Amino acid sequence: MAKLVRFCERHPERSAIGVCVVTGKAICAECSTQYQGVNYSKEGLEQYLAEQRGDRDRVAGGGMLLLAGSLIVPVAGYLMWLGFEMFGQAVVDLMQIGDAGTGV
Repeated sequence: MAKLVRFCERHPERSAIGVCVVTGKAICAECSTQYQGVNYSKEGLEQYLAEQRGDRDRVAGGGMLLLAGSLIVPVAGYLMWLGFEMFGQAVVDLMQIGDAGTGV
């Protein structure tokens, strides 16, 4: 079985030591950047970090949504209680008016 020898995308005269996990390009020692034990090309690492920052921004946005949701439920509950309280008082008032008209 023949061993496949790859060469660096930027330096075709140099043997590749790895492949960027983001771009899939073969990279030599000079072009390789290890981040958290993984081989990246310069472009691949920049893209990976940009995606990670985007995920954090989405998570932070989700946190704001969760905060807004946690405020809406108690406020809605209070408004419902207030509405029932006012509705109940209106029913009592109507009953008193009805009773006053009948002379009871």
